[in-house]
Amino acid sequence: MRFQLVLQDNTQKAYRHFIGFILFFHLAAAAILSGNTGIAASGSTLYITTGFFLLLAMLFLLFGKKGKGMLNLVAVALLLAGLFFWFRFAGWLAALLFAVVSIIAVVMQGRQTIVTVSDDGVQVKRPTGTTRYAWSQLSNLVLKDGLLTIDLQNNKMIQAPICDSPETTDEKSFNRFCVAHLPNNK
Repeated sequence: MRFQLVLQDNTQKAYRHFIGFILFFHLAAAAILSGNTGIAASGSTLYITTGFFLLLAMLFLLFGKKGKGMLNLVAVALLLAGLFFWFRFAGWLAALLFAVVSIIAVVMQGRQTIVTVSDDGVQVKRPTGTTRYAWSQLSNLVLKDGLLTIDLQNNKMIQAPICDSPETTDEKSFNRFCVAHLPNNK
């Protein structure tokens, strides 16, 4: 038998914070460059870029929590404006570094944590990697009221609510399966 549970992550919240930090960083960098530039043409471009970053920041603050679509739209606009900004004022290497970090953030934002419970043990697949636990490493494993609790022998605990999925897991059969495989219940 095999159970697969998708956990509710705070990946979206971390992603919003990361985008907010990038916006703030760009505003600060544009402001510093605007104050330190002596070329009139570069200065006007910097003022326009700073204004665009301010507009993105306002959109982010107003619509960032409303939905994933608007957050992705702001992120794409930030990526394009950031690429222009870094390429124009710091060179292609800075633009490339910014693009790589932004693409990694967008890819990581779309991933979810999936817990697979099977006869072999428990596998926790996070956005950053996979951890496998044998049944002998577990002290307890319970699903109650949509909250999954994994209690390890080394006194570490993983606890997270599960997402509502089309194939809802029967808590009683899940818990019976886990009790049958836990080492302290054999």
